[in-house]
Amino acid sequence: MHSTCPRNNTNSSDVPSTHMRLLHFWRKLQYVFLAAAIGLICWPQLLYGVGLSMVHGRPMRPKTSLSVPESRSVWLVMKEQGHMRLRKLSPFTAVALGATYIPLTVPGVKIAGFIAEDHLARTRCRKDKRVKPIMKTALTIWLTRNWKLDELLARAAQIIKERSVRPVAPPVQRDSCGC
Repeated sequence: MHSTCPRNNTNSSDVPSTHMRLLHFWRKLQYVFLAAAIGLICWPQLLYGVGLSMVHGRPMRPKTSLSVPESRSVWLVMKEQGHMRLRKLSPFTAVALGATYIPLTVPGVKIAGFIAEDHLARTRCRKDKRVKPIMKTALTIWLTRNWKLDELLARAAQIIKERSVRPVAPPVQRDSCGC
């Protein structure tokens, strides 16, 4: 009489050996590590894409340019350091430099972040406070990749000028009853 239980079966080819079990375990572990590595490689680009997709529109490029002294003045007002140059960022660079907080010592990033923040405020972005830094970082990366330094400086100068000369709201007209 033959038994169907593998433990009672005398045929050793039906029972996986310890070596085979260990081989299967290592193979599964390799798949887990491979999936984790792919995830680590892809998540910065995915986060950048998601953050940028939540931004409504893009900032308008300035139509005017600044002279060299005006550009240097804006550079100093924005407290940028070093020579006037722009370092193009990538999502991977942003992650390597600090995830959703890009260190402000990278040339041109303060200005691009200033423009990104202004654009999000102008579009009245009402996203969750946890999502806004991702959107700002994504837009900052986009600006450093798609705009030239002179365009960033000119747009920053426009924003600074608009903020320094804000229109005063007209006084509210009240009825004779004070309503």
